[in-house]
Amino acid sequence: MKRSRMTKKISVLVALITLAAVALTIFYGLSGSAPVSFSGDDEPAHAGSDSIWDDAVNAGEHDDNAEGQDGSDEADIHESPNGEPEVPEDPEEPEEEDEYPEEPEEDILITLLMEPSDIFKGSLLLINHNHRYDIPGDADLVIIEEHMTTSYRVEREGMMVCRSIIGPLNEMMDAFYEEKGRATVTIISAFRGYERQRELLDEYTELMGRTEALRWAARPGHSEHHAGLAVDFGVLAGGSVRTFQGIGSVYSWFNYNAHRFGFILRYTEEKTRITGVAHEPWHFRFIGMPHSYIMFENGLCLEEYIDFIKEYGPENSYIADYDGVMYEIFFTRELEITVPENRDVTISGNNIDGFVVTIERNS
Repeated sequence: MKRSRMTKKISVLVALITLAAVALTIFYGLSGSAPVSFSGDDEPAHAGSDSIWDDAVNAGEHDDNAEGQDGSDEADIHESPNGEPEVPEDPEEPEEEDEYPEEPEEDILITLLMEPSDIFKGSLLLINHNHRYDIPGDADLVIIEEHMTTSYRVEREGMMVCRSIIGPLNEMMDAFYEEKGRATVTIISAFRGYERQRELLDEYTELMGRTEALRWAARPGHSEHHAGLAVDFGVLAGGSVRTFQGIGSVYSWFNYNAHRFGFILRYTEEKTRITGVAHEPWHFRFIGMPHSYIMFENGLCLEEYIDFIKEYGPENSYIADYDGVMYEIFFTRELEITVPENRDVTISGNNIDGFVVTIERNS
């Protein structure tokens, strides 16, 4: 009987001790007031504890301190007035920039139907001793003095050029005036008909014989002046117009800058064997952009350029990039030409056997 009572007392005492231990564990676990010791390698020292007390206290202390050991934002948690933990909001992340630039506009293709006569229209016509040019009845010519600026002069009234070149011509002459301060360049020859061409050839023939005359004056039908795409310069000096030599610090400007406006010095001394024409420093021909750049930078005359561009067809276009604009150029003999409707496209006949297609694209 006594043993039984003693056993009950011991059981009650163990239960009370256990309950007290649990209560203390909960109390210190919430308050975090009990000290925690760490070894030299920052591992909790309670790892080998045997007692319930040590395990409970150390477990609670270790958990509380572990949250803030590295000072990260995750440990910065405070209690709100209602007792709920407050977690700071994540800062707004900056918007990611688009890694890839906007895709270029897709081509909208159309097919243009050319006429056989279109081979003889455009700014890239090759007109020389071997390739005749017939002046069309509907040639679009304008009188120079009705459209010119004050940066240059004309030798006589009524001189004409093709309408498509008057704008670039004015721009070139204005640029020369702005840089050199001279308004002395004078156009002495522009569009020329068959009859006037015949008169010139006869005059040269009387002076130097037929063979030599043909180096200076083409036969009627074989002059670039028939197309209204060429001009001859002179220089006003002392009340009269003198020969334009294109030399010196002033007038040589045209040799190195005409291509910026779509013009080329057509007959250079280096290319006389190919062109069959003597060196004419006064004769400038409009062929348009970017062809003038390509010819100037590669030292090509028009005969060479026409052959060069024939190497590039619709499937392997020639690509050129000038002044921030990309150009796609190809040659075709076909009358049906497929081009992008949503691009600037220029098609010029070559006066021989086909077309040079130029597509302007943004770089």
